[in-house]
Amino acid sequence: MQKNTIPWAVLLVKYWQGTLTADEQAELDRQRSLSPAREAEFQQISDPAWSLARLQEIHAATEDAEAGWQDVEQRAASLQRQARLRTMKRCAYAAAAILAGVIIYFAYDRTRQRPVISGKKPGTPSSSPTAAEEKIFPPPNDAKLVLYDGSEYILGDKQHGIIKETKHLQIRKEGLAIYVKQIGAGGDAGSQQNKLILSPGSTCILYLPDNSSVYLNAASTIVFPSAFTGSTRQVDIEGEAFIEIDSQRHTPFVVHLNNKYDVTATGTRFLVRSYSQEAQTVVQLASGKVHINKIIQNTRQPSPIQNIKPLQQFIADGQHENIVACDSPYADKKAWQQSNFNLAKDLRSVMEDIGNWYNMKVSISPDIKNDRLSGTFSRRRSLSLTLNHLRSITSLQYRVSGNEIIVTN
Repeated sequence: MQKNTIPWAVLLVKYWQGTLTADEQAELDRQRSLSPAREAEFQQISDPAWSLARLQEIHAATEDAEAGWQDVEQRAASLQRQARLRTMKRCAYAAAAILAGVIIYFAYDRTRQRPVISGKKPGTPSSSPTAAEEKIFPPPNDAKLVLYDGSEYILGDKQHGIIKETKHLQIRKEGLAIYVKQIGAGGDAGSQQNKLILSPGSTCILYLPDNSSVYLNAASTIVFPSAFTGSTRQVDIEGEAFIEIDSQRHTPFVVHLNNKYDVTATGTRFLVRSYSQEAQTVVQLASGKVHINKIIQNTRQPSPIQNIKPLQQFIADGQHENIVACDSPYADKKAWQQSNFNLAKDLRSVMEDIGNWYNMKVSISPDIKNDRLSGTFSRRRSLSLTLNHLRSITSLQYRVSGNEIIVTN
């Protein structure tokens, strides 16, 4: 067997952090292929519910104890040395390696490089975490799939396999992905409407019957048919999603966006965001071309109000509609895939993402400048660690009161 150049535990924790280099990603893929046991462990640690449980245990055991951190560092170093000497012939080693990776993650978390607001260097946190913050973790993955026949499935309870199968339809789950497959022709699958509801702290990839994919972010909902049978392919989305459309020139793909706008494409990649609790609607185009029509009193207006091109974004707030440059339309999708927050946004957008993830309301003082941040930050951590990170890179105060995060100068 080829010698492992990087310990399995280190690769797992770097994947967990979203800091793998291209070479490290290739090494991770190679080691995953060495045995079914390793692949199974990788799928386990990729599951948000599994990771959250381990995070809570270790965080509770080590927080606020400097001696505890030193002990963790020593044990992590020892486990790393042992990992270099062992092979993957034993399943017991694999379990120990995962534990080592999680320990290493917490032991060195404090030394990670911090993203900064433009023109500002990291500094001392401007306020201290509270006991309330330290008890708040992302909610468990209880995303729900409601099928056309009224049957409901909590996706966190079902690891993989077929969810629904009929003569003309198959819906199955593999990891965090849902696959909808049309079988043959005929039937009434085109009129069967299904709904996927993501809770805060959940993400999901939905593969539609036409092979288009929808990467859904937390607290989002999509309504989709069991098959696309008409002259257009139509779905309804409330929340945030990155969509990759299978190219079918004569069958446009239409996203009804939170009953505010229709976004029409034939074959392209784009992000949409429109939460009911947020005033802003955003459409970012990565490739191709989309047309945007406004919906007024449930009626789609006949001609597109806006056509946007790649690396542009459409932003509407109820009063103004603008097209501006968008330099990184893939940034959100990449961050979600690695279980990170994308911090390369203005402060208010970052706080809205944090609120949606932890199921918290956010209140920002109106006199705060809406500065742009940079970098990424893990979404698997407690609210305390997340706000501590923001405290270290801004001069703002972050306070938790009940179910609300309050941001002030």
